[in-house]
Amino acid sequence: MTLAHEVGHAVQALLDPSTETEVGSHIELQADCLAGVWAQHAIDRDGLDRATPLTTWRKETELLNTPDHELTHGTPDQRLAATRKGMDGGSAAACGLPEG
Repeated sequence: MTLAHEVGHAVQALLDPSTETEVGSHIELQADCLAGVWAQHAIDRDGLDRATPLTTWRKETELLNTPDHELTHGTPDQRLAATRKGMDGGSAAACGLPEG
């Protein structure tokens, strides 16, 4: 999921170039949302259990969580909620980006 989050930043830059210069938890949570879009497509394509990426992502965000990281990326609960939003919405539009 970390890789999907980072790829989410590349998708942000393609669909909305202004995000390249933005900083803050909004941008990071949007990348988490895009990771959720990817995860749901993988689940649909490969028949994976939906709980697996969510459980893995929860553990990752808790391991990464520090006060400074929380300020820039959001809390583990916020990050999981953003990921679920992407999974439920299934598109960049669900994450607040234009469809490309």
